[in-house]
Amino acid sequence: LSGIEQGTDTTWAILRMFKELAVPADIDGNEIVMTANIGISMYPADGEHSEELLSNSKMALVEATEQGRGEFLFYNKDMNNLSRQVLKIESQLHQALEREELYLNFQPIVNISTGKVEKVEALIRWNHPEFSSVATDIFVKIAEHSGTIKSIGRWVIQRACRQLLSWRSNGHPDLIMSINLSAVQFYQRDLAEDIIAIVKEEGILPQTIVFELTETALLRKKDNVFKIISRLHSEGFNIALDDFGIGYSSIEYLQSFPIDLVKIDRSLMINFPNDTHAISIVSGIISLCHNLGIRVTAEGVEHEAQLSMLQDLMCDEVQGYLISKPLLAEDTTEFLESTYSRRMIRKVNTTQSKREHRQNNTSLADILNSLPT
Repeated sequence: LSGIEQGTDTTWAILRMFKELAVPADIDGNEIVMTANIGISMYPADGEHSEELLSNSKMALVEATEQGRGEFLFYNKDMNNLSRQVLKIESQLHQALEREELYLNFQPIVNISTGKVEKVEALIRWNHPEFSSVATDIFVKIAEHSGTIKSIGRWVIQRACRQLLSWRSNGHPDLIMSINLSAVQFYQRDLAEDIIAIVKEEGILPQTIVFELTETALLRKKDNVFKIISRLHSEGFNIALDDFGIGYSSIEYLQSFPIDLVKIDRSLMINFPNDTHAISIVSGIISLCHNLGIRVTAEGVEHEAQLSMLQDLMCDEVQGYLISKPLLAEDTTEFLESTYSRRMIRKVNTTQSKREHRQNNTSLADILNSLPT
């Protein structure tokens, strides 16, 4: 197998093999069901040469055969344990929705110009009965491989819409909800129609929803993805390109897809604004997007110096721990109505006022030259 990004990806490939083998085959009128045992070695951890890898996989195969039919084992014992843990989480993930173990957190997003909390991003979490909490990127990837992402994705949209309706009906009529779509969800041909039906059923206007997708989604079945997001966009939903600035960032996406918002990846905030290269990259992204009529949100904002510089660069929105960490729904309600939220807004406005009092002809070069070397 080639193109394997993580060792656990091998587990899913093997399970697909077993699934295909489980389909009965008709041979001369006789129904034959095949089984298999598989031994696995991984390059380069288990060997750098084909002979060594083959030898180690044979040793793993012998041990797998001793355990019975339909078994597979990795030569590396740690990979065996990890694979078993992944399979255990996958089986429990099927029941997580029924047991109400999944829930949403919400992270506020502030409009720099107004200083108001304009949006909240819905973030799924899993309160696992055994592992307490499972990292979101881990169980989402498991859901993608196991096929449960469709039902989980529908649940996220339903819950997020219901919560948004509650907030908009109780003192926050302009609030907008941002929801992430997995790249794998775009393999679902009726995804757009399914989303439209859910949102309509929940009584939410499409204009109050932003759907976030990553560049990885755009790389998969490009034509199908284009049809889906074009359909959503024509219905009135806003489309955001998430994690922009890493990986396969391409101007082509901004030109050819109906993108309303770009979210600058948090990794670009690590050395911002202390590093001139970081400022140049962020400034370039903001300028490019604005020239294309696309709004920009900076993720991972944790310091006032970052906020101040982003205002200088005319960024539209900020999101990060400087504003708030992701919160439970009830805590988000309290945040929206709290004195802290209003203080944060005043802080944004104060920084905005300082910027407006600077000389109007301040250029990016002036900003760069003012930084410590």
